[in-house]
Amino acid sequence: MSETVIREYVKEDIPALKKLWIDVFGDTAGFCDRFFEALPDMGSGVVAETGGRIVGAAYTLNGQELAENGKRCVIGYIYGVGVYEKYRGHGIGGALVKAVYELSKKREAVIVTTLPAESSLYEWYERLIGLKCTLHRERAELECQPVEMTMPLSSSEYMMWREKLLSDRTHVHLSNYALEFEKRLLGEYGGGFYMTESGICAAYLDGATALVREALCPSRDDCLKAAASVGAAMGAKKCVLYLPSETGESYIASDRPLPPECVWNLTFD
Repeated sequence: MSETVIREYVKEDIPALKKLWIDVFGDTAGFCDRFFEALPDMGSGVVAETGGRIVGAAYTLNGQELAENGKRCVIGYIYGVGVYEKYRGHGIGGALVKAVYELSKKREAVIVTTLPAESSLYEWYERLIGLKCTLHRERAELECQPVEMTMPLSSSEYMMWREKLLSDRTHVHLSNYALEFEKRLLGEYGGGFYMTESGICAAYLDGATALVREALCPSRDDCLKAAASVGAAMGAKKCVLYLPSETGESYIASDRPLPPECVWNLTFD
């Protein structure tokens, strides 16, 4: 195999990076368009080039901050690590992760995080760059029912309500660019941002299931009511909701400890 060069991506790489993303992850062309339109404002990425061909890539999204006790610090989020199958097994993925970690730090990340796609990858990230699982979540599944009135929200409206509801809690604050990308991502899959009588939700469709990325309400029961209502408004039969938990399913991995009560929820995976 030819020597592999790892470098930061440039605009001219985007067509090849879109093809790589679709081939490796199976997302739509529309999703890729939204991502690369938003990327320069949210972060950057690195590519692996072998024989003049882009064979892998990884990205860091730095458009988010940890808000805790009135202070904020930049969070880097490693995203979309992918290598063509033909080129796997040669250490390219690991080299990309190390390079994008350094790029994230260069872009002022105080904390670098990721959400591994598979449970086996937590150990891989820890070995490569010292990221350990620091947050967990609880999975809830329920039937959709229109028990509360539901209305769509713009990204700016959602941000206003989200920050108001989380003002006294440690949480991840998304930039305007990151939150707008989140909305466009949700919209690509039939969802968006919503308000109910109990609170706010972010959700999208996976077939007949509403996947609720976030429900912010006064209580757990209110979150379940809101999620069921949003799912019904989207035409889903059931919904899956993840809630912050001190134990349970592994969630965010980080190179620094995060408070177990930290509200994260809105990832791009």
